[in-house]
Amino acid sequence: MKYESISIRKAVQLIEDKKLLLPHIQRPFVWKQDRTNNQVKRFMDSIMREYPFNTLLFWKTRDDIQLRRFVEDYVDGMNVKSTYIKSTDLADKEKTLVLDGQQRLQTLYTALKGTYNGKEMYFNILTGKQLFQEGKDELKYDFDYFTKDVAEEKSTNGAYWVLLKDIVMSNESVPYLRNQILSDVGCQ
Repeated sequence: MKYESISIRKAVQLIEDKKLLLPHIQRPFVWKQDRTNNQVKRFMDSIMREYPFNTLLFWKTRDDIQLRRFVEDYVDGMNVKSTYIKSTDLADKEKTLVLDGQQRLQTLYTALKGTYNGKEMYFNILTGKQLFQEGKDELKYDFDYFTKDVAEEKSTNGAYWVLLKDIVMSNESVPYLRNQILSDVGCQ
């Protein structure tokens, strides 16, 4: 067995390139994005706090099995059948399938490349200095899915919401991004 580290950005790129797929035996995406049991927010907060989020288990195979792709634009209640891939498209080709880690990878993929019920993932860059309570969760960093208009509207009174993918998936340097955000917030 070989252990290998990959960055979040690399994992998202592998999903986008359809180099990481799901076997049909995997359950659908079930993590909720709601105010009472927000697994997505808790997961994103734990990444920012640099908590380990365990290993992912992949299976490389040439077997002819039913496959699904990850969902870029997730909608509550969507039919998992819409994510099937024709088995003939990948017949006799090596495939890397996710056996453990689908929920974490789907969350990252949706947050960094797609939408959740038509909204994109935003990060309040002014959080992180102190803990806050949301529902039953104690969080340090705040993330949420918004439309652009709602994010702009909520960027007042101690909040400044930035599109997460613009930070994580950017090819710009960290100092450039930091200066750009500080300039946008009015701190420079």
